[in-house]
Amino acid sequence: SSRMSWKERKKMEDQNVASLGGKMN
Repeated sequence: SSRMSWKERKKMEDQNVASLGGKMN
């Protein structure tokens, strides 16, 4: 949602990348 601050969005995206990376490795 666009109401989220960019910091919150980046935090969630970083978590997604981390979880995806963990599954791939």
